[in-house]
Amino acid sequence: MKEFVSMGRISIFFAAFAFAASAFATEWVYDFSKGRNVRWSAALGTSETPGYWYDSANPSDYIKGSYSESDSFLLGDETGAGIVTIVLDSDVTIGSLTLTGKDWLNSATITSNSYGGSLTILGDLVRAENAQMAFVDGLNVLTVGGNVVVGRNNIRFKDKKVVIKGDIVGSSLAGASSLYLQPGIATASKPFEEGVANPDMIVEGVLRSNSNGVSAHSMADSRNTYIQLSGASGNAGIMREAPGDISTVADTVSYFIFTNSQDYSSVGAMQEKNTYWLSQHGKMALVMNGTASQEFTGNSLCFQGGVTVLSGSLKLAFNQNAENYVHQRNKKSTITVTYVTEQGGSTRTTYSHGDLEISGGEFASASGSGYGSFRFTNIKYSGGKITLRMDGADAMDSIDLTTYYGKVSDSTGDETVVTWETFVGGTITREDGAGKITFNLTGDLSWLVDYEADGKSGARIIAWDSAPGELTADDFVANNYGEEYLAKFELYDDGLYVYYTAVPEPAEFAAAFGAIAFGVAAWRRRRAKL
Repeated sequence: MKEFVSMGRISIFFAAFAFAASAFATEWVYDFSKGRNVRWSAALGTSETPGYWYDSANPSDYIKGSYSESDSFLLGDETGAGIVTIVLDSDVTIGSLTLTGKDWLNSATITSNSYGGSLTILGDLVRAENAQMAFVDGLNVLTVGGNVVVGRNNIRFKDKKVVIKGDIVGSSLAGASSLYLQPGIATASKPFEEGVANPDMIVEGVLRSNSNGVSAHSMADSRNTYIQLSGASGNAGIMREAPGDISTVADTVSYFIFTNSQDYSSVGAMQEKNTYWLSQHGKMALVMNGTASQEFTGNSLCFQGGVTVLSGSLKLAFNQNAENYVHQRNKKSTITVTYVTEQGGSTRTTYSHGDLEISGGEFASASGSGYGSFRFTNIKYSGGKITLRMDGADAMDSIDLTTYYGKVSDSTGDETVVTWETFVGGTITREDGAGKITFNLTGDLSWLVDYEADGKSGARIIAWDSAPGELTADDFVANNYGEEYLAKFELYDDGLYVYYTAVPEPAEFAAAFGAIAFGVAAWRRRRAKL
């Protein structure tokens, strides 16, 4: 007896995601009793031989070799009997696609042989709420003209190129939604500039959640991966997932490129994740290359591949929770690494997020979170501005470039053995041709007027182990405070400090200019006598 998917569930499905009959000519449902692993051409049938898809409005009518490109398709098995796989043997265009299934063991799959087929979905791609997993793998190009809507659990894209023209939406009411992304697989490695200009995956819309969280996982590969998003909002996070052989992925980076044309903010987390992870499984990096702002306000932004700001504004929460910056170093989970500010000490800290490279736009501390000091190794400045909140001596943000330590606790033996690793701090450099290193200080800055503490002028906004010898206070500039006060910088052995002082009166300017002129004249007279 033929097994049909519940028509009640199908009608609810299509109604929920606007797959109404008025929008699509036909809603085709896959009859998994006819076969579970079949080529697309065979599943379509011929004009004489019915295929594997039936009309949801008239289940006795099966597809016969042709369809309208506005038609919708549903693939999967809700009985749990097994996996349903369609193998594309040509380039295919359809109106929309819904992938369903009961559990991990019968995940719906769309694929092709040796990346030989491309799939274009003019409307939405939906991974149903009742499904546990779905795979859209092994394609040359996957193009989704609408949204990718993900219910609970996961969907995977492991294709040469992925283009999504709408949003990625986490729609589940029952749990978090995840996307496992491995675009660019089976293609040549790209240098950074080429990867930013031509990413492996392009999402023209936003990564967002309607209810529970949604996260985009970059699946580690033996090459750098470039994933472009036009924003992240709600509870949307990004991660680097690291399956496979450590030796093939340890030196690679997953770049998440934000090209926002509108301002978006997310409370989602960031993580470099696996059973054991961190540098053993490579790194994740952020690139800001938009015209608007992207803000992340979560206190678990655990990545170490660096931040590059080309344009637009990237805002990160500086009040990172050091308790989140811990990881296992072996599969047995017997070697635990935590990070502290002093060798032998107990004050927890975060690990470095890599280098901050800014050539334009703005890098800023997020406005919707607590205050803190965000850790980098180096700052490489060639343009743009760094924005920090300065609301008080105990309510300000800063950047930390200092040395820190890894506490390695090994309990593989009878007793736990603790060793220490040193992570040497870095410095700030101004790249060739760059102007002054520019800060934008926000908040009520009145407390910074002629501020001194502990024998030093100003408040420390960058901490380092030693002052950069090639820079002086004149290499830094910040916004004025009103019309009466201008920013002044001081370089000390432990960091860069800033305070505000009154703008000199015109008479003071004239006196200072006269003194300079007098000094120059005296110098010339002395030179003339030589």
